[in-house]
Amino acid sequence: MNNMKLLEDLEKLVKTTEKIVTVREEEKRLREQEEKAKSE
Repeated sequence: MNNMKLLEDLEKLVKTTEKIVTVREEEKRLREQEEKAKSE
């Protein structure tokens, strides 16, 4: 019973972490595009 709850919490944490990573990568990509636009 308790193990199932732990597993669910872990899965939620993993999904949240994946979202954060995706957002960070998107921000990095946008910054690189801005830098490129400035230098052109």
